[in-house]
Amino acid sequence: MTVPEVMATIEKDIIFYDDSGGGVTFSGGEPLLQPEFLFGLLAACRQRDIHTLIDTSGHARPDLFQKALRLTDGVLFDLKCLDATEHEKYTGVNNELILTNFKTAAASGKVQVRLPVIPGITDHLRNIEGLVEMVAAAGSVKRFDLLPYHGTAAAKYRRLGLEYRMDGTAEPTCEQMRELQERIEGYGFAVHVGG
Repeated sequence: MTVPEVMATIEKDIIFYDDSGGGVTFSGGEPLLQPEFLFGLLAACRQRDIHTLIDTSGHARPDLFQKALRLTDGVLFDLKCLDATEHEKYTGVNNELILTNFKTAAASGKVQVRLPVIPGITDHLRNIEGLVEMVAAAGSVKRFDLLPYHGTAAAKYRRLGLEYRMDGTAEPTCEQMRELQERIEGYGFAVHVGG
């Protein structure tokens, strides 16, 4: 699709954005994998005074990330593992670039942190406290979203004939989520649980 085609779809809902104060969130996958298309959409939304957010892993060239940051109203930044070795093990990429872009986003004051809570991967105390301390040190982040892992994608993978590598991963319990919420709130953050 072209930018004008996508904008025609977006503009159909403009009355709802006006009434709710909402707007458009660009997610994916990773929206920064198609940077020029994303930039075109962000610029077009800005011209129409439509609020925008980017939901990103932060894994993008810093120059592209900075340009997107200038064009959007806010960033939903997913943080997973602070330890570089663990991050690469579970995501396939080193997190150095991600952490660099996080610092840039935090300095802009436009960032909201999202933490996928995956038992045995992202939920251990060392990871949680390390990430929360890093975010607290950035100073501008006020809100954390905790996104509990759920296995709903398994059926989709099976239908597509793909291997679901998370098979057998337990979903976090309500009690585990509440404990994490309280721990992070202890650092002064507003914490929202759910996706």
